[in-house]
Amino acid sequence: DNVTALDYFFCPNTFDCALAHGIRAVPFDWDDDGNVDMIDFEAFAAVMTGPGNCCPTTNSWIFDNDSDQDVDLGDFAAFQRGFTGP
Repeated sequence: DNVTALDYFFCPNTFDCALAHGIRAVPFDWDDDGNVDMIDFEAFAAVMTGPGNCCPTTNSWIFDNDSDQDVDLGDFAAFQRGFTGP
C-alpha cells in the first residue's frame, strides 16, 4: 500500500498515550479527571477566539467541537451541554 503519512509507535499504556496526544475520554475534559467543571471552563475561556479566528494554541482544538478551526459560542453551547460540575 502507498500509505506513508502515518506514523506509529509502541505504547505500553494506551490511556496515557491517548492523553499525551490530546484524546480525551470525556469531551471538553481538559484535565481528564472524568468531569467537565470550572477548571475545564478556565482552559476553554483562555482559548476562545470567536467566529472565524483561528485557534490561538495547538491544544485549543480540544474545545473546537464543530471542527471549524475556531473556538466560539457554538463550541461554548456544546461545552455547556457537557458541563457536569465537580
